[in-house]
Amino acid sequence: MKIVSRSTLKVFSVGLIFAMLLSACDAPHFGKKKNEFTVAGAEGGTEAIDVSGDNNNTVGNNADDNNAAGNNAEGNNTEADGNDVKVADGTLGEEVAPAGLFETDVNSVSVSYDTGKMEGWQKAFYDQLVSVQGESLQNMGDSSFSVPSDGYFVYDADDDGTPELFIKFGTCEADYFLKIYKFEGGKAVEIASTGCGHTSFYSMPEKGYISVWAHMGYYGASKVRLNGNELSGETIYDADFNQDPDADYPKMKDLVPGAEHLSLVETNIFLPLIIYKYIPSTSEGLSDDEVKTRSESLINNGGNVFCVTGDNFGETKGNVDFNTYLTKGYASPYYNYRVVGYDYHDLNSDGQKECVIKVKNTEQEDSDGSVIVISFQNKVTYAYSLNFVSGNLSFNDDGSFIENTEYGSGHRFYFYKDQAYLTFIE
Repeated sequence: MKIVSRSTLKVFSVGLIFAMLLSACDAPHFGKKKNEFTVAGAEGGTEAIDVSGDNNNTVGNNADDNNAAGNNAEGNNTEADGNDVKVADGTLGEEVAPAGLFETDVNSVSVSYDTGKMEGWQKAFYDQLVSVQGESLQNMGDSSFSVPSDGYFVYDADDDGTPELFIKFGTCEADYFLKIYKFEGGKAVEIASTGCGHTSFYSMPEKGYISVWAHMGYYGASKVRLNGNELSGETIYDADFNQDPDADYPKMKDLVPGAEHLSLVETNIFLPLIIYKYIPSTSEGLSDDEVKTRSESLINNGGNVFCVTGDNFGETKGNVDFNTYLTKGYASPYYNYRVVGYDYHDLNSDGQKECVIKVKNTEQEDSDGSVIVISFQNKVTYAYSLNFVSGNLSFNDDGSFIENTEYGSGHRFYFYKDQAYLTFIE
């Protein structure tokens, strides 16, 4: 599979699940193919359940008008088309990262980043992200105060070949602000700051980025350009939807063709700095049959898994038996899960498939369920929980997937050992 390189697609976006909620959509019809999950524990041969469904049940609260798309629709027409696959949420390097390229200990079950092996901007941004974790001291005039960092993304806004670092700070929509850093003199240097409550961000094909603000029926979009240390804006859309609350917000792809959502990820997840250049391989070189055999043994008989939250709605708790992992407090902080089906897809384009498991809350059998991803990496079985992703999915050839629900979104899931995050794609 060909992954579009940075020279073709300059965007790299990273994401928390809140970024998924930024855009509610019409019932999506952009899954390229119907997929089926094998029913767990089916007797009398292989049975399957359709997961591409036509129901309109929602998962989570996708209609949050505190986010930039509110409760209005934004279409998500994402489809893989052959071997020349455009990664809809960002840039992946064409090269699979060799073992140990960015780690101190490739055999560790957790990612052990070696900043000495990073490029200058990667190390500088890594150090900056470490410095803002937890409470970060901010100065304003004669006073100073501490605010938490809320996420980040990296993106080449001035198109000079080196990305900038964008970090969001604050405690709520009323006080969120964005700081932008450039790589200068071997360090991350703050060059600009702007408010960003009720705001989401998109790339654009030309220099700059798009800032989208939406709140209580009002919607505005601007092209923002970085000129040295100054930001300048150009309004491209401004509307009041209160007179027609059922109307849809405009699709960003219609306002700016080629725009891509820039999702946020927690500042303690450094994987985006690597993925900007490389595909970090999780492959043990297992064949499809070997992945299937191991997965079905795990599902039917149990076995050790390394428990990782994949969407930040849970905790990374390390080693646990798979049957215990399905109980409250592990895969989900709130529910007991049971396996209802599973399928196999190469989610990260490294040549080895992952087992995508559909699970349901044992007390809500009529729900669409949630998702667990099983990945076999360097003789360790990792289990990534995606609690707020509907189990009613269809998959594109590039590993991205679509929730087939009324407000379902398209996503990409990035993972390596104990680091994982989910992004939103249109």
